[in-house]
Amino acid sequence: MRRPGALVFLFGNPLIAFALLCAGCYCGYAWWTGQMQTLPAFVVILAACYAFRASDQYQAYRDWKREWDAMEGRVPSRRLARVFRRGGPLHIVAAVCAWCVCAALILAKQDQPFWQIPADSFWLATALMILVALYRAVRNWRVRSPAKIEDVPVTVCLSVPRRSPAASQLFGALPAYCARLLSKAVVSSASR
Repeated sequence: MRRPGALVFLFGNPLIAFALLCAGCYCGYAWWTGQMQTLPAFVVILAACYAFRASDQYQAYRDWKREWDAMEGRVPSRRLARVFRRGGPLHIVAAVCAWCVCAALILAKQDQPFWQIPADSFWLATALMILVALYRAVRNWRVRSPAKIEDVPVTVCLSVPRRSPAASQLFGALPAYCARLLSKAVVSSASR
């Protein structure tokens, strides 16, 4: 599987996708009430749709990469970014910048009657995101066991060779994890 592009990594964070969805809903409502033009609302809604598609692509890549690394017995690294769930430094900076812009807008307009519900919703969502981040940090604090080779299904399709190599050459060219799999299969078939 190919590594996704930079835009997929940027918009692939579920937090950014959720923020764009909220912005799209707000822009759609503002367009409906006549407070916003059609084009900006349409652009924000399209960006939210792209963000959710990018999030799915990024998650599929991460799952594939985790299974691929598990075949070699590598344990995933435990970085601070894992607390923020699939977010790296770029995602964290983008999310903090978006939050600061929204907070400044809410603080500037919260005295107006129309802005009471969006302001309350923003602060409620902020508190909810903090609680979710704390919950994930506590949950990820414990040590996880690495994936076992038996848990990762792998299929490989090879073309038919014109001349078969010797069995000793085949076993000598195999990576360590394949040799372990074949030795287990030979032992289990011999016990039957």
